[in-house]
Amino acid sequence: MGFKSGHTEIGKADSRLSLPSLSREDCILLLNIIKKTNFTGAEMEEIYNITLKIQNIFITLNKLDK
Repeated sequence: MGFKSGHTEIGKADSRLSLPSLSREDCILLLNIIKKTNFTGAEMEEIYNITLKIQNIFITLNKLDK
């Protein structure tokens, strides 16, 4: 039994963690989903922290593209 990947992008990983990185388009999609969703008070701190991380990735990617 083996593992097959339908789509693999070379060079698109955080080498420190061996995890896939987000593209600018991924960040925009996630931020738009967060913007359109209603969250309860209990979720606000977690959503804020996740949103901040996504925004920082997006800002970094924009700086690298220039």
